Amino acid sequence: MIMKHFYITFLIIGFIGCNNKLANKAIDGNTIENIKTNEQKKGYLLEILESEQSEPKESISDIILKYGKPSKAFDAYFQEKATRNGKNIKLLENYFSAFGYPKIGEVGEKAASAPWLVFLQSQNYYVKERNFIYLYRGYRSGDMKKRDFMSLLDMMYNHKFGKDFEIDGAYQEDFKIDQQIKILGLDKQILEIK
Repeated sequence: MIMKHFYITFLIIGFIGCNNKLANKAIDGNTIENIKTNEQKKGYLLEILESEQSEPKESISDIILKYGKPSKAFDAYFQEKATRNGKNIKLLENYFSAFGYPKIGEVGEKAASAPWLVFLQSQNYYVKERNFIYLYRGYRSGDMKKRDFMSLLDMMYNHKFGKDFEIDGAYQEDFKIDQQIKILGLDKQILEIK
């Protein structure tokens, strides 16, 4: 019993240690205050993207095979991903406050996609809602692809209402986007900037 608690504690400490290293890597020497060039912006965003896409040493399939789905190791895996995602969101919020949504012309397509990918991974609707105006501006300026913005709205709708969005009548992308924004109550944020 004591060994089992030791093992679980060791796993949790290991996950937290990895998270801290990843978060520190994204900000060491490349803090918002130190960013002066587009190349530095790009580096900051690419480090966040790398952190978000990195996987723990043990894959989820290995964990399920070894410990089963309802297990502490299974839960720890997803907790570690959620913690890392939260740290990456905070880093992106700092970026948004300083520079707005990243511009493809300044940082390249891959780095400009970091916010979309990080926010898509978040299971927290309110984090997406809080940052919606930046994501919307990225879409409207062409720095986020329409299909990526639509995926984000689909995920937000599903998180808020627990079901997929259904459209009445003929499918039109722009109509769907407008309807989802209105139903989610995000149109109020857009009106505030006009």
